[in-house]
Amino acid sequence: MTPACHAGDHEFESRTNRHFFGSIAQSVEQRTENPCVTGSNPVGATSYEKYNQMIVFLFDLIYNNPHRGDFMHNINEEYRIVSEEMDKVNNQLYVLKKDQKVQKYIELERRNKELRYKQLVLYRQTKYEEYKNCHHIYVTSQIKNDNLKGRQSRGYTCIKCGLKRPVLYSDKETLTYNEQIMYDYLKNNFETNEFDIYTDYVCNKDLARAIYCKIKEHNPDIDDSLVKKYFEIALDNIRNIKVNYERMKSRAKRLHLSSDFDRWNGV
Repeated sequence: MTPACHAGDHEFESRTNRHFFGSIAQSVEQRTENPCVTGSNPVGATSYEKYNQMIVFLFDLIYNNPHRGDFMHNINEEYRIVSEEMDKVNNQLYVLKKDQKVQKYIELERRNKELRYKQLVLYRQTKYEEYKNCHHIYVTSQIKNDNLKGRQSRGYTCIKCGLKRPVLYSDKETLTYNEQIMYDYLKNNFETNEFDIYTDYVCNKDLARAIYCKIKEHNPDIDDSLVKKYFEIALDNIRNIKVNYERMKSRAKRLHLSSDFDRWNGV
């Protein structure tokens, strides 16, 4: 006798699977009595033999599986545990939201997000203006060889503002936030102006910026022509004056580069 608590389940199973029983019975009847004639049975219930076999297989797998009851019991039990845990968490959240300190924290967190967003917008605008007003001095910071076409392409970086033109040919999603700002700026301001200087120097972008910053640190009012000259002298000294490993680390520190920096030559 079916327990009362499962009576509804039994009725649901009978109702939803009536089509399976009808299909199987009709298929057996048709194959044994008259395999080639549709007969008085509705056409829609007739199926191919492989399809009938599949139905029988699924029926047996689902409804005659001895572990089906255990499986359903485990799911129901896990659902009950998760629901109880959610109720506990929601109750705790409700209590905490009544606390004045928690309310203050939530308000400050919301305000912090607003200020952070405004800060990023203003930072982006500041960088746009910096790139726009800079009389760029470019060095080659990237070299790519196209062996198929037998040519070489160069990417340039400004030693003054750090604008890196190669970012325009990169996947934006892979760029850092600062590089994404450069990307957006260059999309609308790709052309160079008459004051931009393209040098023949091939130099790592971080080293180039570090040398420029050190020059400006000692000569705040220096003009671009002298910057170009001092940069050339400094780069030649770095590359031609041989020093030991400890002196090299000391040099990197003075230029605010990482202690393991090793891109003194090339890019």
